[in-house]
Amino acid sequence: MEIDATWKGLPDKFKESVVKVLDFKSRCALQKCSVADYALVDFVPINTRRLALTVYQRSIVLFVGPVKIEYFYVHPQDVRPMVIEYTEKLGDVPIKKVLPGVVNADLDYAVQDFAQAIQHTDSSFAKVDFQFAEGINPERAELLSRKLVERLSRMKPEWTLKANCFYTNFVISGQTMLYLISKLDPHFLQHLRIKHITLNPNQVRELTDMAQWNNALSLYIEEKNEIPMNCFSHVETFWTRTDLRQPRDAWNVIYNYITRDPPHGSYFYVESTEPINYARILDSGGDSLIQHTQAFNLATRNHVLLVLFMEHAITGRVCRQNSYVDDSLKFYTGYTFEPTPANR
Repeated sequence: MEIDATWKGLPDKFKESVVKVLDFKSRCALQKCSVADYALVDFVPINTRRLALTVYQRSIVLFVGPVKIEYFYVHPQDVRPMVIEYTEKLGDVPIKKVLPGVVNADLDYAVQDFAQAIQHTDSSFAKVDFQFAEGINPERAELLSRKLVERLSRMKPEWTLKANCFYTNFVISGQTMLYLISKLDPHFLQHLRIKHITLNPNQVRELTDMAQWNNALSLYIEEKNEIPMNCFSHVETFWTRTDLRQPRDAWNVIYNYITRDPPHGSYFYVESTEPINYARILDSGGDSLIQHTQAFNLATRNHVLLVLFMEHAITGRVCRQNSYVDDSLKFYTGYTFEPTPANR
């Protein structure tokens, strides 16, 4: 019996194993080979570390794993064609693809490829970023947001975006941001970071009622907000900017960490737009010992909560008693969105 040793003749299981290790560009190329290959690529999920969509003045950049795809903007007065550049890894010479010069076509192609990367219900990503560069045209930013929401609304009803870390600094409406977060798989998401978003009281309640918020291990809200401090009480790590008007609010944050005894490396950072009267914070907790920095014993042996009081911020980190020097240095170097031993 003659054996068909071509790609077409290989068993499906073998083909699936090959597709799993292909980068995004190679998957797209394979899809164009035949109807069967198109269906095969659609059947195999993408599982990679990074998925990022960054908007610049003259282009949009999409990262799917190590593959970088840059879509260049066509201005209404341009007569040049549109160019897409593919770079398989850092340092490689980009491969260019020339397309008809249609205004804002870069947005359409970027959203199309982004949707293709996430469409499988089992695709997953360690980190998903949505970012706008400084000074981006707000109308163009809004147009991209509308196209992205419209495309996500056509995904399968059971689809969710499986991202371990999700970061957005898109300059979008609060409602659009809530929609994007609602599409995240609440059982997969652990770290949520939001920037350049303003929420009204109703949107704050909607956000803090979401399973995505309440299942998270770390929360970073980098703009001034009105989210109550008790809405952060379940996480190991958080960063927020608010008004700490009452010493009791600050003490409750400290007391929550003391009673919960979170793991080593957990921390909080609360920035206040108003000066903090830290001379009264510990009075609220029944402790008259006031210091610029103070340690609180935790239930876990050799662990303490080291709290630093500043004029416009209060921050605390779970440290080891025998490693004060090393751990306290992280007050200034350890604020990261990447998973740490405490929040991985």
